[in-house]
Amino acid sequence: MMTANRLTVHILGQIGREQMSRTVTALGVLAVAVAPLQALAQVQAKETNPPAESVKRSRDLVIQQKLQDASRRLKSIDDAALTAAESSSSLKASNLLRQRASVAAELNSWIDAKTRLTIESICGPKDDSVDVERYKGTSPPKNFVDDHEKPVAQIQWHSNLLQRLGSGGDPGNVEDQRWCTGTMIDERHLLTAGHCFDIDGNGWTTPRKNGTPLSPAEMAPLMKLNFRYQRPPTGSSIRTAIAYPIVSLVEHRLGGLDYAIVETGKGDDGNYPSKLFGTTNVSSSAEVLKAASLLTVIQHPDGNPKMVATGKQHSVALPYLQYSDVDTRGGASGAGVLEQGGNLIAVHVLGGCKASGGSNSGVTASSIRAFSPTIQALP
Repeated sequence: MMTANRLTVHILGQIGREQMSRTVTALGVLAVAVAPLQALAQVQAKETNPPAESVKRSRDLVIQQKLQDASRRLKSIDDAALTAAESSSSLKASNLLRQRASVAAELNSWIDAKTRLTIESICGPKDDSVDVERYKGTSPPKNFVDDHEKPVAQIQWHSNLLQRLGSGGDPGNVEDQRWCTGTMIDERHLLTAGHCFDIDGNGWTTPRKNGTPLSPAEMAPLMKLNFRYQRPPTGSSIRTAIAYPIVSLVEHRLGGLDYAIVETGKGDDGNYPSKLFGTTNVSSSAEVLKAASLLTVIQHPDGNPKMVATGKQHSVALPYLQYSDVDTRGGASGAGVLEQGGNLIAVHVLGGCKASGGSNSGVTASSIRAFSPTIQALP
């Protein structure tokens, strides 16, 4: 069962840290209408593999509970403030005003969460992404997805961070979290998003040692790569992921671009993941980028098993490529954006879609190549 606390962390990780830092004045009037909690069925979902729709239902329930709880606490504080005013207790009234400001800000943040999570990064009225092995489309054809999903891996924090950190270690709230997506681009290197290795942010607290946050380079080996974490063509089971270690963070946000490259270690079979799962060609050609019409993003949205979404190029405004109709969610960060020929031409980093349209964005491979020795060394 996914617990409310883990769901709370999951939600805060998506709404944006700036939303949680928002404050309201204690003397202001906050008018909030909180709907009664609807009767929702219990959702049974394994914490290590929650189905996307189950996560959404559970998440909505948690948000509604948080809204109701904060609303009740706000009313309780207001009632106490009235009593304090009648008894002329200025010190108590002052403390209550500070409490009210804090609870009002919390309530406001959950209202923002509810608003933002109805948008997410879904382009259009519904999410059209499909499990990679259950894809039956023709544009691109099924064999395209079959060939190109293999080098795509999920980045996940290890489950024993405290043990790995040792004395003075603090794992924060990221232990065992399914984090991002990445693509093998040569024998031992995986390309992903730079913000996957940023310190804290978006409601997450990354590991620390003796109170000091670990650097991106120190955090990287605390994560692993999951290949083949996906559903088979039929049934409700999930394939057992094949894990490989991250040895080091080779490049991170060079040139101020949101990308990262990690070096992978060998698996239990004594080989690098590329031996079993292959690699994806990276193209920094301006001609290939311009001609890209049909785009494919193979990803792990919301930390779920591997899925595929397709759509059209919207525009290019370097260093970004914008694409419409390509649905993404949290966890898709770092996924490669493939053009119709199978070349990786961008790394997905930003959501910007909503029910009425819009586009998501990736940093182009051509922009990354200008600063990346690893990309420059590719054939």
